[in-house]
Amino acid sequence: MSSAFQERFKNRVNYIGKQGVIEIENSTGIQKPLNSQTFDTPFHPLKAAPLVEKIFDKFNTTSYAIPTSPGPAEIKIPETQVRKQTQSAKPYLNNDQQTRVEMPTQQSFKAFGDFKPYTLQDYKTIKSDKYYELGGLGPSNIGSEEWKRKKEMFEKRLSYGKQAMQVNSNLPPSSMRRPFKEPEMEVSKSERARQFARVIPRPLIKEKKLNCDSTPAVSTVLEELEQQHLAYKASLQNLWTEYK
Repeated sequence: MSSAFQERFKNRVNYIGKQGVIEIENSTGIQKPLNSQTFDTPFHPLKAAPLVEKIFDKFNTTSYAIPTSPGPAEIKIPETQVRKQTQSAKPYLNNDQQTRVEMPTQQSFKAFGDFKPYTLQDYKTIKSDKYYELGGLGPSNIGSEEWKRKKEMFEKRLSYGKQAMQVNSNLPPSSMRRPFKEPEMEVSKSERARQFARVIPRPLIKEKKLNCDSTPAVSTVLEELEQQHLAYKASLQNLWTEYK
């Protein structure tokens, strides 16, 4: 401890009564410190906390460590014991408590004293309708001819896309617009042979002669058979070339 502290609290003794009140004698009571015994420290205002009085048992000691014991939150002190307290200790405690409570309110008045509230009409009059060129995160060529040209092209592409989307939304689905095609059936070999047989021309029918010899009749039959044979041979040749 410092020498000033020891000199100030030398031979100082306080007694605690039954009701928890410190009895201070005029000769040995702790008095308010002088200006030479105090020093300035940075004071940070704290939130005012409610004072709570506690009960202390009767305890006679020369030390300043006061043991606490649980008890009710509030105790009514008789007027006779309150009068015993010296006038030197009362104003010191009251002034300290008063300054701790009132300092935040004074600072709050200073902080918000110059504030001027604005109405909605004031905001509308102050607000500007012009474009604010703040700069920073945007491109550096805002407002130039190149920037205007690119912006105009972007707006044109955007409007064209909206028009195309509107037109496409009115069209029917793609499945309904496709032409209907019948499924192609694979033609068998027998069907192909029938189709080829229908193409072959039939032989001409000759008129019969009533008055004729036997030999010419035989020759005409041979000729017909020969023509029929040639026709069959030609059809077989066509089939061979087709399926080769």
